[in-house]
Amino acid sequence: MRADLVRSTAFRLAAAFAGLFACLVVLLFAAVYLETSREIEKALNARLLDTRDQLVSIARRGGFAELSRVVAAASTIYGEPDVAYLLLDTTGRVIAGNLRSQPTFEGTRLIGISELAAPPSDASPNDGYLSVWATVPGGRLLVGLADEVVHETQEIVMSGLVWGLGATLALSVLAGVFVGWRAQRRVDAIASTLALVSKGDLARRVPLLGNRDDLDKVGAEINGTLDRLKHLFDSLNRQAANIAHDLKKPLGHLRQRLERVRRDRLSAEETGEMLDSSIEEIDAIVETFEALLRITQIEAGAAKSRFRAVDLREMLGDLVETYSVVAEDSGHTLTGDLGPDVPATVSGDRELLVQLFVNLLENAIRHCPPGTPIAVGLGREGADIAVRIADRGAGIPPEEHERVFQPLFRLEQSRTTPGTGLGLSLVKAIAELHGARIDLADNRPGLVVKIRLPPAGEPPRPLARTA
Repeated sequence: MRADLVRSTAFRLAAAFAGLFACLVVLLFAAVYLETSREIEKALNARLLDTRDQLVSIARRGGFAELSRVVAAASTIYGEPDVAYLLLDTTGRVIAGNLRSQPTFEGTRLIGISELAAPPSDASPNDGYLSVWATVPGGRLLVGLADEVVHETQEIVMSGLVWGLGATLALSVLAGVFVGWRAQRRVDAIASTLALVSKGDLARRVPLLGNRDDLDKVGAEINGTLDRLKHLFDSLNRQAANIAHDLKKPLGHLRQRLERVRRDRLSAEETGEMLDSSIEEIDAIVETFEALLRITQIEAGAAKSRFRAVDLREMLGDLVETYSVVAEDSGHTLTGDLGPDVPATVSGDRELLVQLFVNLLENAIRHCPPGTPIAVGLGREGADIAVRIADRGAGIPPEEHERVFQPLFRLEQSRTTPGTGLGLSLVKAIAELHGARIDLADNRPGLVVKIRLPPAGEPPRPLARTA
């Protein structure tokens, strides 16, 4: 767990930001250090010049003797004095002060504390005096101010840097450990969920905190994928069970015919009839498997690469025109109200959308009694494009509205008509692929099938059916 935490992306990012922040703290304190030192040195230099000017003023007012008395009095302080003095006469002889004899120089210079006539024993070798020479009536005067305040300030700033940097690194490491541990827990939860799913527990889902962060988004996407995966597995299991149930009877009939041909002495005509019936049975079985394969391919989303802009009004107009003849041959009437002023362009696979509406029209024609009117309508419901196929036939009981979309499911009144029971399953698969919503409703009498599709340019949505 500790190794995983150190290797986690969150911990590494936190460590990287801690290092970056530490560099910023060092740069900040370095700038503060340099600026503070510069300002203190500037203030010290101004104070030095002010002290020099005051002593020069004393010499001008009271003469060299008065200056000698003042310097001598100020130089009697024992220990480490704040001000250093050296007064020379015109011959260079030391008259007063607490410094050893010094050569003259221009401007200011730092003189070490060891140059005191009696340096203190506990003095730091880094201490010194910022000094300047001045010409006075009767000689020359050297004045120096201790730079101890500069060193003390630098030490304070440096101490603040060390403590601040230490606190920054400590807090950053603690924050990195906490963030990494928290993120690692969620990553472990995702990993354990996927591990359980890989062992067959398809009901497991990644726990979400609901704060909509990146891990929540990843978890939501994983859960959506697992929902889809479970749906596909459940659909596959249902299809397998339905195939075993619905194909058992035709395969049994096929076996009986073939056994009869082998066992009984049939005429050539009877044998031909048996073989023709067997071929028809095999063709029906092959048709069922081809339909199931097509549904599986559509549910896998393989056709999305062929999505293009499709004009539903034009497509439905062609279908109504074509199937109105088929409906008349079966004793029905098929009409269309396609609303010419309604925009009806969707993004999808034209071939599959044609298959969807053909299946619905053929179902209505096949399962409605002769003389039943069938109507196709096109309109808008909110932002959706809605296609409505209504008939006045027997309809579907409300309790069966969900089951009719299951593969190989057939209502009792439909078992006597030709078909595989896969038409509405194919409709469902195509609708899901296009993000369409299917609603079944009672037409009193008859059935209304409403397909609502998002217009072109909008993302597809999951399928929703209501009874």
